[in-house]
Amino acid sequence: MNWLRQVWHFVIINYFVFFWVPVYAYMGMIFQLSSMPNPMSLPAASWALFVFGSSATYVLHTLEYLGLSFILAVALRHSRHEFLIKHSYIIGFAIAALFGISDEIHQIYVPGRECSIWDMGADSLGAFLAQAARKIIKLEKNYMDKIF
Repeated sequence: MNWLRQVWHFVIINYFVFFWVPVYAYMGMIFQLSSMPNPMSLPAASWALFVFGSSATYVLHTLEYLGLSFILAVALRHSRHEFLIKHSYIIGFAIAALFGISDEIHQIYVPGRECSIWDMGADSLGAFLAQAARKIIKLEKNYMDKIF
């Protein structure tokens, strides 16, 4: 019986490390970027300014939350709870969108930053696009499986 407990512990720890640590690390990265007075001054953001001009912040917000929503839904999809598995699209979107709202509220207290409804919209759009892409890929895979 002790070996079964060890195996179960190993499975749970690996599940957490493999699926949820990236989610928390990604959220931490978003929080860190939100705590900076001007994250667009980072060298990594210069390409977005060059390519997208004044819309760069919205594009970056959309991409940022697209990634968060995707890894959230993947982690939820691999949970042990049937409800989380079945509703991973909606829950992944909702958590990412709510995190985006809380991120914007957090920016009220950061000098040089402001809370923007447009940024919230870009965050929610990114979260939605990730789930839409997951759904389209899943439908395409199911369709191809039926053909072949």
